Amino acid sequence: MERLLITGASGFIGSHLVRQALEAGYEVWAAVRKDSDKTRLEKQGVKLLEVDYYDEEQLSGALDSVHPLEEGGPQWDYVIHNAGITKTARLEEFTEVNAEHTRRLLHALSRLSKQPKRFVLMSSLSSYGNVAGPDEALHAELPQKPNTRYGRSKCLAEHYTEQSGIPFTILLPTGVYGPGDKDYLIALQSIARGINAMSGLRKQYLTFVYGGRHLYRPRVRSAGPASAGSQARIPYTYPPTTGALHLPLRLAPSSYHGADDATQSGQVPDPRTAQLAL
Repeated sequence: MERLLITGASGFIGSHLVRQALEAGYEVWAAVRKDSDKTRLEKQGVKLLEVDYYDEEQLSGALDSVHPLEEGGPQWDYVIHNAGITKTARLEEFTEVNAEHTRRLLHALSRLSKQPKRFVLMSSLSSYGNVAGPDEALHAELPQKPNTRYGRSKCLAEHYTEQSGIPFTILLPTGVYGPGDKDYLIALQSIARGINAMSGLRKQYLTFVYGGRHLYRPRVRSAGPASAGSQARIPYTYPPTTGALHLPLRLAPSSYHGADDATQSGQVPDPRTAQLAL
């Protein structure tokens, strides 16, 4: 058995990550704030680790307080950092919560006697901005030019991750909807009632992805000895058609497994069956 720590586990996407991890047989821990709602996690049998992302010393102490599953092994085999905010009344909170919390977590993990086998950052397509046209697929090799405070905070979190020295995977989903979502549900319910609120005079091109069982089925598996020095950027995209999905992945080191090996066949994998060795 391997141990997996998930941040943001009480949220929409986090709930799917927790369920898939439990089904895969991992010892699942959730990093929770003191005021987090822990009811669902406790019912699922998830182990809880109380953390304060504003206090690096507390964060380091909490992470170091858990004994390894095996003598000489890491305390955390894998970490999925899914916590963050998408909206706030104070714009400066984007940088603090999305980027600086990531930096402190990475630093705390790097101080452990043994680092995790892999750190997974749940980022966002917003970290790229409008670098591709409305009829073009977005590729991971394109330059990042975030044009919002949210996007810039996610981009900064990615840079912190790349510089951490810990083997990493960066996931960049687009807008996610599905079971447990509340934000898009409100908009869809309004449209169903004949109310479609829009702002601006220009066309807006948006992509969405269903966040149920299929999208968040990354199975955390042992990828063998990993060197944080080797890096690869693997695009994971669909052509920009109606209902298009653009989901670039950046991995270091390269360890991708899917329905078709994209590195061999050149084909784009099906997100319903693709698996990541994290």
